[in-house]
Amino acid sequence: QGAGAVVLLGAQTDFCVAATVKGAIARGLGVTVVSDAHSTLDNASESAEQVITRHNGEFAEAGVNLVTTKALVGG
Repeated sequence: QGAGAVVLLGAQTDFCVAATVKGAIARGLGVTVVSDAHSTLDNASESAEQVITRHNGEFAEAGVNLVTTKALVGG
């Protein structure tokens, strides 16, 4: 309660992470996704890397702030 923003990472990019991003945006939260800290599996038409890249683009288009792990921890 009382949070104004969330930082998201984890698995599975195309399900759990994407749904959490969508829900956080719908609730008016600021959303940051650690772009190199979420993962998924290959599917029938895309490699995992392609899925991650596509979703990072979609997240950015939705107004999500993308950061790398290195940038987040100050390295």
